[in-house]
Amino acid sequence: MNYIIITGASKGLGKALALKLGKANTKLYLIARSLKSLQDISIEVGTKGGEAETIEFDLSNNIDEIPNLIDSIIKNIDAKQCQSLVFINNAGVIKPIDFIGELSFEDILVNFNTNCISAITLINEFIKKTSKLKCLKKIINISSGVAYNPLIGWGLYSASKSAVNNFLETLIAEQGESINAVSVDPGIMDTDIQNYIRKVDELKFPYIDNFKKYHKEGRLVSPDLVANKISDVYIDNWYAKNIFEKIKDY
Repeated sequence: MNYIIITGASKGLGKALALKLGKANTKLYLIARSLKSLQDISIEVGTKGGEAETIEFDLSNNIDEIPNLIDSIIKNIDAKQCQSLVFINNAGVIKPIDFIGELSFEDILVNFNTNCISAITLINEFIKKTSKLKCLKKIINISSGVAYNPLIGWGLYSASKSAVNNFLETLIAEQGESINAVSVDPGIMDTDIQNYIRKVDELKFPYIDNFKKYHKEGRLVSPDLVANKISDVYIDNWYAKNIFEKIKDY
């Protein structure tokens, strides 16, 4: 049996991954704030012979409950039947896009809790709680190009994504070959995040016209396409050559 944990699984890339990876001999643990959306995805996964457990959880607000969350998942894994165990850190928020000095404390807290603190806590608990499992273990962190190439107005998003990348790089140095881990830039996808970006005041984000142009010219990448590539490159196989990779390179 293959087990896959996906955060932010109710929409966008998370949903696409769940529908792609949900198949026979696979059990998914889908985590998001919207239980109804997760339940709909679970039903669709079931029609393809897969199994999905839905978990309503707000990663921006319940970080102290993450150890219990991971513990409850790992306890349900059959160690004797486990062929692989994958954690996909996909949940993320880009809001707010604004200049440093204009950000509220609440903005900073929600952004870093979701993108960084919860991700680091999840990875830490995953490593801790799975240390005795002998199956193949993988961590796939959905990152962003701005983790290494910051944009004006994207200070929070860039910093939070960069922090997780560096944390994962340290993990790889510590764990060696005992775990496969990679941070992946999925590219500019056609998701709700892009809808938000195109509505931002251009005074707060001077590159907004570029993003509007990408949308108008149909240059946004489909989450389904990205999910297919992630499945082929990192789930069904392991072709990762670097700690940080761009999915467009495959």
